[in-house]
Amino acid sequence: MDWPECAGKTGDELRECLCDLPLFVSVTTECLARAVVNDSNPYDAFDRGYLSLCQREPEVEVLVDIVPDDLLQDGVQTAKAAIQNKKLSQIYGLVLMLFWMSICLIRIIAVTLSAFAPGCAQKIRESKISSHFKSMILYPATVNGKHALPVLRIGKFSIRLPVRWITIVLVVFVFLNFVFLFSSFTIVERSITFKTQSMQFKRVLGYRSACLTMFLLPVLLLFGGRNNFLMPWTRWNHGVFVIFHKWIARMIMVNIATHAICYSLLRTEQGLYPGVFRKFYWKWGAAGIGSLSLLIFFSLPYFRRYKYELFLVSHILLAVSFVVSAWYHVRTLDYGKYHVIAAIVVWGADRLLRFLRMALLSPRHATIRHSKHVSCLVIDNSGHWEAEAGNYIYVHFSKLRFWESHPFSVVPTPEGNIKLCIQRKEGLTGMLDSLTDDKMKVWIDGPYGYHTSYKNHDRMVLIAGGIGITQSLGIIYGLLEEKVPRKISLYWSIPYLDYLEFFVDDIERLQTDIEIKIFVTRDSPDETQAKKSFPIEYEHMDIKSIITDNCEKDPSVAFMVCGPPRMNDTVRKESCDALKNGASLTYTEELFCD
Repeated sequence: MDWPECAGKTGDELRECLCDLPLFVSVTTECLARAVVNDSNPYDAFDRGYLSLCQREPEVEVLVDIVPDDLLQDGVQTAKAAIQNKKLSQIYGLVLMLFWMSICLIRIIAVTLSAFAPGCAQKIRESKISSHFKSMILYPATVNGKHALPVLRIGKFSIRLPVRWITIVLVVFVFLNFVFLFSSFTIVERSITFKTQSMQFKRVLGYRSACLTMFLLPVLLLFGGRNNFLMPWTRWNHGVFVIFHKWIARMIMVNIATHAICYSLLRTEQGLYPGVFRKFYWKWGAAGIGSLSLLIFFSLPYFRRYKYELFLVSHILLAVSFVVSAWYHVRTLDYGKYHVIAAIVVWGADRLLRFLRMALLSPRHATIRHSKHVSCLVIDNSGHWEAEAGNYIYVHFSKLRFWESHPFSVVPTPEGNIKLCIQRKEGLTGMLDSLTDDKMKVWIDGPYGYHTSYKNHDRMVLIAGGIGITQSLGIIYGLLEEKVPRKISLYWSIPYLDYLEFFVDDIERLQTDIEIKIFVTRDSPDETQAKKSFPIEYEHMDIKSIITDNCEKDPSVAFMVCGPPRMNDTVRKESCDALKNGASLTYTEELFCD
């Protein structure tokens, strides 16, 4: 039905204009009232409907009696369809949000069972069904045995796939998002609001895509934060949540693009498209789409690995721009405001906690030493906090790009300080050898990180590559403090002997309590080896034999690997093969081992 008196107007101006038209008010409010409450008194229904629609007391003559029955019936069907589409869109958005909470809840239940019912958890872990599930779903790479290694590389661009269980979760999420986005629309034959069914479809799809986005927005920012409260409960590391964060962002981009396209086509069909760009909410919507598009582009692996500074700065600025744009886009509309507020609270709480951590724990005095390939930073801890197994911290150097920080695994020292050993690469870490001060100031954000509990295993095997030894040593010290009788073995492969320089004291201190084997793959023996009290083998470690031999020695073995991508993928593959052959084992892969 056309309302020529209000042609060319949108938003609040359109509502004010329509609310001054007696026929529109009579039809619309009566239809809304009957659709919602089936009220038999049209005058009472009119009063309530008008007040809800126009947000003011009636100022026009009630003309319900002169509305034709067929027009009234069309209005009732239009109102019912609008209410049903709105309710279903909100239900679908809620289901998507609850999907992610359910995934986390399943993990929390498993962790809780392992902690409070270890006997039951051990029986489940040693069952054939559990071994089959681990070897086929939980541990393996998605395809070709490649997880840490890229499955496809074109120049500096590469594609890496998550492990299989994460891929399955992501496939289900993407499937649900598309099903909810493009199904179950209620379209009426004759609408009093839109001339054609095509216009109805665009309006409903535009609203549906916005609803899905609004419900996913708080989850997106929660999963991307360092202070995600779900991490200690699930015992998943930050890397798992970052993968979820990326794919939620991609689906939000799909939803927002659908939203923008639908409303652009609708306004074009209504002849209003050029004029809507003058509207406040429309401008902010366009700004939000642009911000998110650029944010996702600069989050590609290429920028993270080769242009980290550009990635870091653009990610923060564009994230702020997107959230601010979302707020100004929805604040005058009838949906989304509280979802955006929740997202802002989540993001603001994460940033506030980061600031408080740094303010309470910084600045710290630190000393730095260098070998040919490794830099060792010892930070004065002064009893502020006790390093635990699996901890890592983000470090800001006062003399090197203070705005940039990287995560480094923590190794406790006998003096109560914390030691960070860093392999120098490109970017910030490559500049560390320029620091020669005996005393320098650093700012730290942390500690973060949790490790899997290994209390119910007879043997713990840690396989480290290169500087991944820092994560392994932190876990070993934590295991020894538990005073639980178990056998612990450490296999460490390094390319050059200078990697040993900052760990000799740790190796000598631990070799009486655990089995240690060190492999050097590129250097040859030199005169310094004779001074060491532990043996060194100059060959590549045989990962398959390590997995097989340890599985034969004890009925329940836990393997942890932290090393270069090829090593991680090899240990993962051999662990899955051992499970298929009847072994009972647990596999974990620790990240943030720079």
